This record gives sequence, C-alpha cells and structure tokens, in this order.
Amino acid sequence: GLALCILTLSVLSQFILVVDVEGNETVPTAVILAELERLGLKVGAYGPGLEEKEIANTALIELEELSFLAINLHGCRAEVQVREADPAPELLDQTTPADIVATASGIITEMTVTAGQALFQTGDTVVEGEVLITGFMDLPEITFSEVDMGTYIVHATGTVWARTWRTLRAEIPLTAPVKVYTGESETRLALNFLGNRLNFYQNSRISYAQYDKITHTSTLTLWGGTQLPISLIRETARAYTTEPVELNQEEAQRLLEDGLRRDLDEILQETDGECLRTDYTAAVEDGMFTVTLLAECYEQIGKTVEREGDVGYLPGGTGTEENATQTN
Repeated sequence: GLALCILTLSVLSQFILVVDVEGNETVPTAVILAELERLGLKVGAYGPGLEEKEIANTALIELEELSFLAINLHGCRAEVQVREADPAPELLDQTTPADIVATASGIITEMTVTAGQALFQTGDTVVEGEVLITGFMDLPEITFSEVDMGTYIVHATGTVWARTWRTLRAEIPLTAPVKVYTGESETRLALNFLGNRLNFYQNSRISYAQYDKITHTSTLTLWGGTQLPISLIRETARAYTTEPVELNQEEAQRLLEDGLRRDLDEILQETDGECLRTDYTAAVEDGMFTVTLLAECYEQIGKTVEREGDVGYLPGGTGTEENATQTN
C-alpha cells in the first residue's frame, strides 16, 4: 500500500492539477484559462511536456488586453502571472462628417458648441431626432458682396443640456402560473476527475415533465485551501406543476415601479442626467396590469450621428443649405 501510494503521488505530480491566475482585474480569469487550455496548458496536462515560454508568448499575442504573461510550474501546480495593459485613449474622429442630434424631446437649458454650427439656442424646444448642431458651417459673405462663399463640412462636437419629460411603461398579466412541488425527486451522482466526467447513472432522461434541477459540487480541497480537480457532483431534480394564481396588485405595482426606476436610471446614466421628479400611474385593461412612469429629468441630449462623405470645403451653389437643416 505504501509503495502504491508513493507511485501514485510520483505519477500525479507530473500532471497539472491546479492552474492559478494572478494579477488580473478586468480581464476575466475564465478568458485567460480558456486561451491557455487551447494552447495545451490545462488540468490533466503532462507538465514536463509543456513549453511554458512558447505558450506564454502565444497567449500574450492573442490576449491583447494583457501586457505581460508568465507561466511557472511548481510540481502539479501551474502559476500564471499576468499584468493588464493600459487602455489606449479614445481619439476623436475628425475625418468623418457628423451632426449632434437630440436623443429626447425637451427644452434646451445650456448649449456648448466646440465644432459645427448651432441650429437652436437656450430656451428653444426640440424634438427627438432633430439636428441640434450641424456639421455644415455656412461661411459668411464678404461685406457688400452677394457671392456665396460656400460651406465648410466638419465633424460637429458639443453638448446640449435640456429639461426632458420621459414616459416609461411596464405591464404584467393579472394571473400568473405558480410552481407547486409534487414531492417527487430524483438524485444522480457523477465524478469529475481531471476535467473528465464519470456518471454513476445510465443515460436515461428525467421522467418529469416539469422540474427544477439543483446541482451541488463537492471539490476535494487540501490543507491551505488548494482545490484539486477531483469533485463529486450531486444533481437533484424536483418535480412540480403549475397553477394559475391571481396577481397581488400592490406587490405587482411595487415590483413594476422598481423596474421602471431602474430602467430610467440606466437611461440617465448614459446621458449623465438626473431625475428631478417622478409620478406613477396604474391601470387594469384587457387582463393586464400596467404601470406608467412620468419623469422630469435634466440630461445631456446631444448624440453624435455621422454622415456619409468627407470633411472639408464645399463651394457655393451645391445645395448644402438644405442638408444643414434636415433632421436624421
């Protein structure tokens, strides 16, 4: 038995049982492990047969988010040290014509134009989709001259802040199916060893028409917290049926209101805005319970919309005056 134990340990120590990744913050560990597994570094791989430097260099080329990757083998444990690359600054595209378009209807409270020509001013009411800052800049005529000096096309930039009023709706049926467990259940066991699964049951399907499957995995863990690639999997299927239940309108209204407020917060997060006031209304119609959110907001409604063509000078008489006031 002692000889068999020593032989087993000496053989297993030649294989990778644990792969640890250290140093990553934004790049998911699963992404790094998937790339290393594609290159041969995975649980169950034969350690002496791995080319650590070649695998590390290839993985570093494929994972552009990383600036450094090193692999160190410690017996059956592979230590992967990474360092993430600094993101490149986003450069403003000045070579494509663009307008600033309203993403919502509202009353303009503040406008800043850094490139282009403003078509509205503070206090004006605008409608969603209207061009607020156009990339078509009319060049002023020379004094006492009637010659059209033409238009200069640019990539319009700027910000437009406005008071807006948004309306969001959500609905739910007045009756909903609810699970009722029958008390019947089936349990299956399986063993996962070095990434290979061994089922202790036949390949028969679960006999229940509707069921919840609960999976519990127990992994073999050494002293110190190191987990080995050996785990026992227990799957339990609980049968249930469904019964229609009348909707609790108070709870449903609270649930829908919370969901609408989260949706509004996501919208305002994209526009750097804030909510000034909210009002909710509820109604029942055609078997549906509907909640409506009316919100007054303050947000940046300008969005860059690119046009076809090139930036630069256009001589007079090309018809660009109409393009400057068209909406997208």
